[in-house]
Amino acid sequence: MLVAEPSSFAARLKELREAAGVSQYRLAQLSGLAKQTLSQLEKGSNDPSWETVLKLAKALGVSVAEFAPVEPQTPDPTPPPPAPKRPRGKK
Repeated sequence: MLVAEPSSFAARLKELREAAGVSQYRLAQLSGLAKQTLSQLEKGSNDPSWETVLKLAKALGVSVAEFAPVEPQTPDPTPPPPAPKRPRGKK
């Protein structure tokens, strides 16, 4: 599994932290990371290691998959072809 690019990781980390209702300081305590490190991660100025992602996921009570980039689903502009018509048999 790939970790989200720094900018999307940063935005997702902040979103998850705020959804959990914790401050950067509290998340730093819960995860064992320095508050400065957490701040840099949320700004996107620092790339997270896999170990860091694991610590953050555990501290936030989420799966590491929550940090994966989520791409919006766009509808396919072409409609599906019509279903083939079945020949009717004689009764």
